[in-house]
Amino acid sequence: MCGGGNATAVFTWSGQVDHGIFQMPTDACPSNFTGFATDNYQELAPSSTAGNFTWQLPNATGDYWVTSQANQDCANGIKAQFRVVSSSMRLSPQMGLAVMAGLLGLLLTLG
Repeated sequence: MCGGGNATAVFTWSGQVDHGIFQMPTDACPSNFTGFATDNYQELAPSSTAGNFTWQLPNATGDYWVTSQANQDCANGIKAQFRVVSSSMRLSPQMGLAVMAGLLGLLLTLG
């Protein structure tokens, strides 16, 4: 969970195969990642063997999903959910650790 406002997520990857960052409205993977761009579906960082991307999370409360648009990553379960909550809510230490562990697992998988 992230408080609304200035929350960011940093993605870093490198390796032998391409990865990227793609936003989608739910955890359901699209049939392809080309030919459309809307507020709900958009490429945030292009596919490449190495990259670094800082995502400014939306201010609007809600759930936001990201995946990699390369190499069947989404179908293989490489995706993350970000929940934006009111900026007046505080992130508990336990929830903060859970979020960090989930992101670390995603980044290790992407590596």
